Amino acid sequence: MGGAGGVLFAEAAAREEVFGDDGDIGAGFGAAADELLAELTQYNGRLKKLRRVLTYEHAAMTGLARVSSPSCFLATRHEFNDLYENNERLASLCALYQELAVDLMQSYISLSSHRLNKIIKVLTIVTVVFLPLGLIAGLYGMNFQE
Repeated sequence: MGGAGGVLFAEAAAREEVFGDDGDIGAGFGAAADELLAELTQYNGRLKKLRRVLTYEHAAMTGLARVSSPSCFLATRHEFNDLYENNERLASLCALYQELAVDLMQSYISLSSHRLNKIIKVLTIVTVVFLPLGLIAGLYGMNFQE
């Protein structure tokens, strides 16, 4: 696998050790996961720009393909078709990788939200236990003068 796909695949393989071998995604949270999220955001931005450029190129090449070809263009028609197909393939791969980056970012945010919900649940239980005790201690700790 070459090109941009190979680079992204190599990056993904290099980052795989962050999540561990046991498949526990939660073990990879922390500073390293935040750095990965920042990298995914950068990749997503780059892929958006690349996708836009490839879309413009695809539109231009589609227009060229529809124009009646001069005789000098007929000799290179095969090369033009190769370029057109490669451009189309790159645009498709770019869209696929952008969707993958967005899905990974959304998964990370969803898992972070789930962890936050667990923490809030524990804090709520602690509050329910200690708030009435604090109220009772406050009432009985007052000095009443009669």
